[in-house]
Amino acid sequence: MKFTKRIVQYLDVNRKWKAQLTALTHKRKPKTREEILREYTDSGLKPEFAPEVIDFLQDYLPLPAFPIRANDDIPHDYGVDPEDLSDFYTELLRRRQIPLPGRKQQSEFLKGKVRYPVSLAIEFLQWCEQQHGNRH
Repeated sequence: MKFTKRIVQYLDVNRKWKAQLTALTHKRKPKTREEILREYTDSGLKPEFAPEVIDFLQDYLPLPAFPIRANDDIPHDYGVDPEDLSDFYTELLRRRQIPLPGRKQQSEFLKGKVRYPVSLAIEFLQWCEQQHGNRH
């Protein structure tokens, strides 16, 4: 019984996020991946991590070609589970041979930040790379 209840709750949550994302999709002009990436680089973000963050979100979201924006809040607007985001960071940094900073350092980086926009995910990965470079 509990297992069935969890599945129903998951499906209800998934429907909620899909409805929210569908509404955002209808409000926004569709953009190609290249247009989205250009927006990020034009706003001053280094392009090294932006494609991977965009691809992760595109794969995660239940709508194909969702128009991702730099100021969208990842957990609030997209419903991305923080553990899934953490797993993405860990795997991406491992592939690049960059250690994930400890929780204390991560907390310092996130201190005072109320929202978790897409741009912050990119900045976080750049910060991890910078922290790794500072150790050498």
